[in-house]
Amino acid sequence: MRTIVIISAIFLLLANQAVATAPSAKAAAWEIVPAESKIEFEALQGKSTVRGSFEKFGGEINFDPKQLQTSRVKVEIDIMSLKASFNEAVATLKTPAWLNSEKFPKAIFTASQFTNTGDNKFLAAGNFTLKGRTVPLSFNFTFDEFSAKTAKAVGSFTIKRSDFEVGDKDPKKANDVADSVLVKFTINAKRGK
Repeated sequence: MRTIVIISAIFLLLANQAVATAPSAKAAAWEIVPAESKIEFEALQGKSTVRGSFEKFGGEINFDPKQLQTSRVKVEIDIMSLKASFNEAVATLKTPAWLNSEKFPKAIFTASQFTNTGDNKFLAAGNFTLKGRTVPLSFNFTFDEFSAKTAKAVGSFTIKRSDFEVGDKDPKKANDVADSVLVKFTINAKRGK
């Protein structure tokens, strides 16, 4: 009888350990709605502001505010889809000295660390790859909407183009374009199937 009790206890201990070490379920999948989303940028050129956007982007989003430990985001931006406030800027930005869009047609942001900072606000920590160079990137974003079927995330971050060797580090040698570039985004998404 004692042997049976000991064996039962061992099986129960192993079962509990298996449950404790089992991987957590993946966070909910979301699909970006391109027509209702946008990624824009702003940079000072002298005393003027150059504004632009990327018309094509997509990605894989698994996000759940209650499962941040299993949330993952990967967004790919089509550099060739760049639009700007004037055509000359578009042509210049696509050249090898700047974004080199032919050799590096995509910019990629990935994140696997998220922190809830309150009031539907979160901090994302990950990496941003541009022109073949990867730099750590963290930024805050807010859910203007989050339901079982739809979500709308809004945020912004600032990068230094010199970190990615986009244009000359010296603004005077880079058509007077400042080193800091503001990126703003609005991502509307629907719950994946």
